[in-house]
Amino acid sequence: MFAQNLQTEIVNGSVHQAEITGYTHDGQGVARVDGRVVFIPGAIRGEMVEFTVLRRNKNVYAARLLRVLNRSSERQECLCPVYKTCGGCSLQHMSYAEELRFKQEKVAAALQRLGGLNGELPLQPIIAAAEPYHYRNKGIFHVAQTDGSTRLVFWNEASHQPAGARCNLLFPPDINRLAEWLEGMQLPANLTDIMLRYAHSSGELLLALILSDENIAATKSLLTQAADNFPMLKVYACQTPAGWQILSQEKQIADTLDKIEYLISPSAFFQVNNAQTLRLLQTVAGFFDGSELLLLDAYCGIGTFGLYLAAKLPHLQRLVGVEINQSAVADANANAALNRIDNAIFYCGAAEKKFSAITAAHGHPDVVIVDPPRRGCHPALLAGLLELAPAKIIYVSCDPATLARDLGKLAKKYNLVSIQPLDMFPRTAHVETVVLLSKLNAKQHIEVELNLDELDLTSAESKATYDEIKAYVLEKYGLKVSSLYISQVKRKCGLDVGQNYNLSKKEDAKVPQCPPEKKTAIMEALKHFQMI
Repeated sequence: MFAQNLQTEIVNGSVHQAEITGYTHDGQGVARVDGRVVFIPGAIRGEMVEFTVLRRNKNVYAARLLRVLNRSSERQECLCPVYKTCGGCSLQHMSYAEELRFKQEKVAAALQRLGGLNGELPLQPIIAAAEPYHYRNKGIFHVAQTDGSTRLVFWNEASHQPAGARCNLLFPPDINRLAEWLEGMQLPANLTDIMLRYAHSSGELLLALILSDENIAATKSLLTQAADNFPMLKVYACQTPAGWQILSQEKQIADTLDKIEYLISPSAFFQVNNAQTLRLLQTVAGFFDGSELLLLDAYCGIGTFGLYLAAKLPHLQRLVGVEINQSAVADANANAALNRIDNAIFYCGAAEKKFSAITAAHGHPDVVIVDPPRRGCHPALLAGLLELAPAKIIYVSCDPATLARDLGKLAKKYNLVSIQPLDMFPRTAHVETVVLLSKLNAKQHIEVELNLDELDLTSAESKATYDEIKAYVLEKYGLKVSSLYISQVKRKCGLDVGQNYNLSKKEDAKVPQCPPEKKTAIMEALKHFQMI
């Protein structure tokens, strides 16, 4: 049996042994030493490990794995020689099956702990990726200069420093070859980052140079040489503090998902994993039942979701998209024309500011899709959604934490129908999730209890039953109130209730008291029904 500690005091540099009991949100192993929590990258649940403490962050210790004392069956050899310094495939040390379990649990934990969504969740098994490597169609690389050599690397979020080597396993060969060629070139001094994108269906490449100032003169020779050496490099551009400048003749590269063609500009968003994006689109299409006529696609980007659905679902009569990126809106309109979809219209602007104009011009949407950035939906958009109150909301998220936060707010008026995790980012700690929400029908979500005490049909109160009061409060305020709370408020208003209503049989029982916000809502309901 292993000793719990080699040293009793936990300080920087001290060495300890402990069992890994779980994972952090980013896949680090979690251990406890005398009740104190330690995060250990590279450790797998169930392993006994030896580690050294690096630092203390509030009540948590960060550590480095020294050796594994008993190896988990889920541990595997890393394929990449620079795995520990690259920062790309951070879960490469664990089996893909264990990675999927971690991500499934990550989504559930976020919804319950951060979103307050307790009870049985309609959480579906995660959709695995068929290919966990070489799937990324886009990469943004930091330009790092070391000892006279150039490296294109990820920015290490943990160390806040450039990673030690370039990631190869996540990207297709064409991106790797272009990145390697760029590392061998004399790069401009004002070049800070490079974005590379690959279109799987066409094989076309996009190269964008991100500059620290407005001087693009030194980049033109580099871009010309790149185009000469890589015939499939169709689009090249520079991003300066003033904006984008596309220097190539072609302005977009073309990619295809299930026969739907997409033109993609340098600044536009497009999902990074083609194969999993198609599975995501098919999942979203499965949430439609044929009754939906008007689809509003907020955060629509280049029309990835909306145009696919408009093409595949003949019952949809109108697609309205909203996107704040003007270039992406231009792409969306071009993509609609390219795919001969004539029932789509796209607006440029913040979605939350366009709801009124859209409903005035096109009517009330039956379903709204939101696919926000990692930070989640803008608070004004959530408020607008609750006011707009479409029959269905489909929420696509790349961050379970912000998803949980936003679902906690939408749960006031919406029921969670299906929560589908999808592994969009294999070998990393990130996970995609798509959620179907349906508008609560208050009358359908009230438990009918025909108890004479609850009905309490005195002449003064025959205007509303307990169920009608519950339904009113739920519909108007998004709050669920119990019969006990209603009876407490009624008593305070001098209204009669059943004499033994909801009293415990235990003499010393503690009766829960109605919270202030629910008391106010019930009072308003009593006024609405002219009972007070």
